[in-house]
Amino acid sequence: MRRMIGWMMTISMAATGLGCGSETADPDAEERNGYEASDMDTARTDMESRRNECEDDEPPLRCSADPATFDWRPAAIVDSMFLEGTEEEPICCVDFTGDGKIDNSLGHNFAGEFGLSFRGVNDINGDLQASISTGEQTIILEFDPLTSLEDESFQLNWWDGSWAPTMAMIDVANHVLVRASSAAWPRHYFPTASLSGERMEASDGQVSVELNFFGTPLSVQLHQVHVTATLGDGSGVPAPGVELRDGRIGAIIPLAELYAEVNRTAAACSCLGLEEPLLDELVACNPNADGQACAAAGEDNCTALVDGCNLYPALGLIADVDVDADGFNDAISVGFSFTAAPATIDGVVP
Repeated sequence: MRRMIGWMMTISMAATGLGCGSETADPDAEERNGYEASDMDTARTDMESRRNECEDDEPPLRCSADPATFDWRPAAIVDSMFLEGTEEEPICCVDFTGDGKIDNSLGHNFAGEFGLSFRGVNDINGDLQASISTGEQTIILEFDPLTSLEDESFQLNWWDGSWAPTMAMIDVANHVLVRASSAAWPRHYFPTASLSGERMEASDGQVSVELNFFGTPLSVQLHQVHVTATLGDGSGVPAPGVELRDGRIGAIIPLAELYAEVNRTAAACSCLGLEEPLLDELVACNPNADGQACAAAGEDNCTALVDGCNLYPALGLIADVDVDADGFNDAISVGFSFTAAPATIDGVVP
C-alpha cells in the first residue's frame, strides 16, 4: 500500500442519548486487546506530569549531546491511526474507571447521534488519517535501546518529525527514512516498555496528537497513555526497523487542557478581534468573536472555531473519568487503533 505525501513534510507531533461508557462488561476484551485494567493499576488517574529525565542527577547522554551525533535506535513510523468508535459497547482500549468495562467515551459517543450531528468520528478519522498520510503529522517511535526481537525491556520514545527529503511516499512494505525533531530529548516518551514474544506494550506516557474537533485541528494532550501492538513480519533490528500491527492506544483527554488549547488556537486568529479568551471559565463563548471577518479573510480554521464554539460545552456531558477525585468527571476516555511501518532515523529536522 502506497500513499503519496509532499516533499519534506514536517510538524512539531447536548444531544439525546449521550453516554459515558459501556453499560455491560465486555468478556472478550482481554482476548481482543490482550490487556486488563489490573495490568496498569486500573490505568491510574493521578495525572502526574511526566518528569524530565534531563533534570536528573545522572541525565541521559542525549540531554547534553548534539542531536546530529545521536546513535539512533530501531524505529517505526505511524502510517495509520483511527479513533475507534461504535454505537454498541466500546471494544478499545482501556478500563480507566476500574469497573471492569472498556472506556472510550469519545469514540463511543461520536459514532452515535452526537457524532453524526456534529462532525463526529468519521470526520475526526478522515482528518487524522489525512494528516498522517500527507505528512502534516509525522509520529516516529524509537525503541531505545532495543537490540533484538527477543523478550526485552526498553524506553519507547515518541518523536515528532518529518520525512527525509529523498522520501516521496509511504511504503509499508519497506522501511522509510525519517528525521526526528531537533530537540535533544524526545518530546514524549514511555519509560517502561517491553517486548514479549510478538507483543509490544508501553505505559505511563503522555503524548500529543492533532485531532479535528468541530472543524478545527487542535493539538490534543493525551494522558495515562497505554500502547499495545503486535510485532509485524517486516521487523528487523537494527534494520529495517520495527513493524507494528493491531496497535491500540488508550488514553484520557483532560477537558481543561482541551479548552485551553481551543483558546490558544483562537488567540492566534487575529481576524476574531478578541481581547479575552474565546471560552471563559464556564466554557461560555465570547460573544465578541467575529467569525464573519475570518470567513471574509479566508481563515477557515478560525471561522470553524466560532461556528463550533457552542458545541464544546457538550463535551462535558460525555466526560467519564474523574481525574482529581472530586466527584465530577473532568476527562474523556479515548481509544485509537494504529499501525506503523519500519523506519530508520537518519538525522534531525534542520
